[in-house]
Amino acid sequence: MMRWLRRSSEPDAVTNGADAERLARELCGREGVPWKEPVRVRRKRGRWVVWTNAGTIGGNVEGVIDARTGDARRRWGPVSR
Repeated sequence: MMRWLRRSSEPDAVTNGADAERLARELCGREGVPWKEPVRVRRKRGRWVVWTNAGTIGGNVEGVIDARTGDARRRWGPVSR
């Protein structure tokens, strides 16, 4: 419990969706994955989830950025159809 309280009182490294989108774009660039607009960014349980090619079926890439550390947790995609 004390560890959780300590972690929850630390400021987040990524505080807004624009920063999360920038980090996800850099990750895709490093891995050679296509980046397609429009992009949907949302915060979910201490993480930022970035979804490219939003609203379209196929060609989507999802990246998860840890809000506390700013580390890229994982990337899925592109999802083919």
